[in-house]
Amino acid sequence: RDYEYVQKKPDNITANPLVFDADWFYGMWFRTFFAVDGPATDFMTRGPLVLPASGAIVFAVLALSATLAVWRKLMERYETGVIWLFVAVMVLYVGALWVDGYHSFVRTGQPVALNGRYLLVVYPLLMVVLALGVNTYLRSRAQLKMAAAGVALLCMFWGGGALTYILRSSDAWYISGTPMKAANHAVQRVIGPVVPGNGEPGLFMGRHGT
Repeated sequence: RDYEYVQKKPDNITANPLVFDADWFYGMWFRTFFAVDGPATDFMTRGPLVLPASGAIVFAVLALSATLAVWRKLMERYETGVIWLFVAVMVLYVGALWVDGYHSFVRTGQPVALNGRYLLVVYPLLMVVLALGVNTYLRSRAQLKMAAAGVALLCMFWGGGALTYILRSSDAWYISGTPMKAANHAVQRVIGPVVPGNGEPGLFMGRHGT
């Protein structure tokens, strides 16, 4: 794929890092929540569902803002060395991913290999740091913490995980005559109508519509 991109790359393309940044953030987010089939359908892609995909952005922004707001208290309250270790690992790993992706962008003229699964190894570290930050920020607001946790769980379960694949899949994705096909159809009929965005398989695919 990259070889073909290099051969077709126009000479007047400039590798603008700002353009790549937009594609990088979008690609990492989109391909964390999308659904995709295999070679049989030429990797047919379906967009994420509303609540898990949008909820992730909202909660990430709010959690990061809360963590930064109480950073000094966070460092006083918890083990400083561990927190800095987690931050260093995340920064170095994500930085290496970005550099590798930008190098490919310069070489091919295309934003390639932008997949959210590459970040799975640092998500646990990120979630720990942000959870500590939110806990510190809402230290004396137990009810608000419970409400936030409830909304987060709602966003994850109301269309997230395997349910995204079940609701976004088409018959071409299944082996004909298998129980899985009938089971997925049953879930689509029962749960699909009450899941936001279920009827829009191209949702969020404006930048990567194929």
